[in-house]
Amino acid sequence: FQAEDGIRDLVRSRGLGDVYKRQIIGKPFPMMAGVYPNGYPSTNTINTQLKPLDAWVSGVTGGRSTSILGTFMDLYASGNYYANVTVPLTQVWDAGYTTFINLPAPPGVTAYQIAAGDFDSYIQQFARAVRDFSNKGTRFVYLAPLQEMNGGEWVAYGGDPGNYILAFNRFRSIFTQEGVPLQSVKWVFAPNGWTKPGDPLFEDYYPGDAVVDVVAISAYNFGYCPSKPGSIWEDPLTVFNNPTFANGFYLDRIRAMAPTKPIFIAQTASGSYLYPGSPSYAAKNQWLLDAYGFLSAQSHVKAVLYFNFDKDCLL
Repeated sequence: FQAEDGIRDLVRSRGLGDVYKRQIIGKPFPMMAGVYPNGYPSTNTINTQLKPLDAWVSGVTGGRSTSILGTFMDLYASGNYYANVTVPLTQVWDAGYTTFINLPAPPGVTAYQIAAGDFDSYIQQFARAVRDFSNKGTRFVYLAPLQEMNGGEWVAYGGDPGNYILAFNRFRSIFTQEGVPLQSVKWVFAPNGWTKPGDPLFEDYYPGDAVVDVVAISAYNFGYCPSKPGSIWEDPLTVFNNPTFANGFYLDRIRAMAPTKPIFIAQTASGSYLYPGSPSYAAKNQWLLDAYGFLSAQSHVKAVLYFNFDKDCLL
């Protein structure tokens, strides 16, 4: 987590001012490690992916290991909330991890529809499944409803800050009505860092400190991905806190928006195309060292969740 030499080189190469030197270089802060494994949360996924990762991490760090398992869950739960919500959450908890749930709206569903109550019955069933997992408040999850709402066209519930806020509050209200213990859900506001120029910024969607426990951003280095025209290799400072983009400064802005809240990097990873053409896994490895070094020096960043999916552009 401390790749300070690489970070110093990064600062020199970009000619950044003293404010960024102070921001990047310094004593690292404690930070939880999370990972999105390939596959749905289950005992098998934990035994075949997280446990081997923990063994490797412990060998490198002398004891640190993964704390959080990131996942995406279906609001419909494929029709079986016990099997697809309560059981996997319990298996993750019993194995020693906490689940971070991204809970998007079903495809094509807007924030207005959620806010208007059209999907209340599904939220109620999901809430009951979490309540059953909670074991009367002795277990908890991180829950990010309608994540990346500001990212662009990839979600139908974006572009509507007013109804997003109403929808977020509706999730919370229904969970309370269904008897989910207050301490069993840490509510996460999880926008994308980057916002398409001209679209509402993530600050416009913020539901407020009273109903949010954790603020988070997603940010990736896709590199010169062959199937993602226009993507380029970006260093960690640019990925997480772009000082050159008009709507950049993601970490600075989310810290200013909610100065008392812990910050999570809800999703991150790097591609391997340092240049167009052949991949460079050494470059990807160095980017990860630099990224965790950079993030460990950010006082409000309390967790980083690595997107360990076998996915185009992130190989």
